[in-house]
Amino acid sequence: MDELENLNQSSIGLATVQLITLPEAEAIDVTRQLIQRVRNELTSDQKPEELLQLIETVLVYMLPRLSRREVEAMFSLDELN
Repeated sequence: MDELENLNQSSIGLATVQLITLPEAEAIDVTRQLIQRVRNELTSDQKPEELLQLIETVLVYMLPRLSRREVEAMFSLDELN
């Protein structure tokens, strides 16, 4: 739980990097929060779609049993393509 609180207080960039180190189940929960933060806190000038694509790519590698499409659907990222 402390890790979740720390990630919520971290910058979005740092939270994205820290995502790589989390166990799968925790990463899924953190990803939902991180995606919401990206959508709420970043302006279009900050290119949130590029960061969302990076997060998606990290998840595809973290969850190899799921296809990219399944990851997109799981986190409502399908509008990125």
